[in-house]
Amino acid sequence: MLWRKELYDPYQPTSIMARHVIATRDGSYALVGLRIDASEDDGLNTLGQIIMMKFDEEGNILDFTTSTNENSDDETVKILPNPAMDEVLVLTDLLMEKQVSVVNLNGQLVLSADCDGKECRLDTAPLEAGTYLMILTNNTGEMLAKEQLFIHR
Repeated sequence: MLWRKELYDPYQPTSIMARHVIATRDGSYALVGLRIDASEDDGLNTLGQIIMMKFDEEGNILDFTTSTNENSDDETVKILPNPAMDEVLVLTDLLMEKQVSVVNLNGQLVLSADCDGKECRLDTAPLEAGTYLMILTNNTGEMLAKEQLFIHR
């Protein structure tokens, strides 16, 4: 064990389940998991949030993102069609090399692809119907954008 981290969530009672922790290219660690809100009375729509956290090598939180965080006003990524069936086209105004990762509600990476242009086609036929989180990262692991992806069968 490198370090132990206790997380405080102001909206109790909740449960955070870490599913995967991986080392990134920049020497930090990324955690993907699920945050479950046990109370429906707090006014938050957080049942089944996907979470992504990034830690430095000492265990300090560098970034914390959930599937309900809003993107900025300028659209950096679009998924067409969404909901999708067998294939999606990821459109972005980001010209740099990037990786597209698709994570399920259990925090598991289910699909990934490297993209270097303004559009990238992904074969979503193997995915089960449901809600996913699509994350775009640059070649150092920095998150560029995220969107929910819905698969309909």
